[in-house]
Amino acid sequence: MLRRLMVIVLGIGLSSGASALTRVLVFTGIPGEASYETAFTEQSTALASALRETGAEVELYASDQADSEALRGALGAAVSLGPSDQLILIYVGHGSYDGRQFKLNLRGPDVSGAQLSAWLEPVAATQLVILASAASGAALEVLAADRRTLVTATRSGDQSNATVFGHYLSIALEDPAGDLN
Repeated sequence: MLRRLMVIVLGIGLSSGASALTRVLVFTGIPGEASYETAFTEQSTALASALRETGAEVELYASDQADSEALRGALGAAVSLGPSDQLILIYVGHGSYDGRQFKLNLRGPDVSGAQLSAWLEPVAATQLVILASAASGAALEVLAADRRTLVTATRSGDQSNATVFGHYLSIALEDPAGDLN
């Protein structure tokens, strides 16, 4: 039941057009250490797998493939989506906030919330952005836009510890047992 509810919350299948497309982009941030590499990879893989089962078009970018150019390119390709389509961007990894701006910690240069917002702006599709990272709450204001829903693992940028949100989200989507208390 929770899995079905999460699919509804994520917006898959809610668009009005029968030929509407849901494209999911799952990006895995750089791990920094082995334990995070395992956790981020497992979470991203589980999320991608569960969302593929819904019929969504899913692209998974592992940490060694996930850099600013890959993210910009994937969002650039999403410009082809129309207003009845849906774009879901999921980031699992480390995030940072320096008191001024939130950043996704990808391979190579990090991506700021302002950059991400600018790359999402030309996409006409309804958007869901899920940031399963520390400090992700700092991105709420800069990413806010019409037709865009934001889900963050933290309430503010000051919450800088690694989060468990991606873990529990992947469990809820992957396994009906995730609905048990």
